[in-house]
Amino acid sequence: MTRRSSSIPYTTKTSNSDEENVKSGDNNKSARITAYAPKTFANLRSKFGISESSFRTSILNMGPYVSFQSNSKGAARVGGFFFFTRDGAYMIKTIKKGEVKTFLSMLPKYYRHMKRNSRRSLLTRFCGMYSIQIDDTSGKHSKKSAGKEHVFVVMNSVFPAEGSKFISERYDLKGSTVGRECSEEEKKKKGSNAVLKDNVSNMK
Repeated sequence: MTRRSSSIPYTTKTSNSDEENVKSGDNNKSARITAYAPKTFANLRSKFGISESSFRTSILNMGPYVSFQSNSKGAARVGGFFFFTRDGAYMIKTIKKGEVKTFLSMLPKYYRHMKRNSRRSLLTRFCGMYSIQIDDTSGKHSKKSAGKEHVFVVMNSVFPAEGSKFISERYDLKGSTVGRECSEEEKKKKGSNAVLKDNVSNMK
């Protein structure tokens, strides 16, 4: 599997090209974006019925991502974070650098499976894997200070973007009632978008 990288200034503005250089308001920061197996994932997105323009709009042009509840609990303990795109169409999850090799080794088999069963498979629909490294170029002696690299995968959301219009309850079930409660605060704050858990007190 191949990967493609490009260096772009640290900004949310982009053009329609795959690799671009855009001026940023902060000339001391630049971001290096790496797309892992770009052709493979582009083919997968096509199989999933996702156009490149809609994918790019959801990922880049919809505004700040929405932090998922798990960020403050188990996911944070293992170093992973979850986000939704603003339109709810995709979930973004950070993964450890060591998991990249394993993921890529599984990708050919996953691709073959999805090529045959993309519309029927119940497996998670992985739409891309990327890394981002934000560098600070304001260091002394004109040396660039390399920032920490973060790797993340982009997955099709289980719920459609317009799901809030007709979904009244959402559950995250793991087969245990220990610590599996949705707080009243979250229910009031998020309404039908609150994620309920296994504890029977949440069940009607």
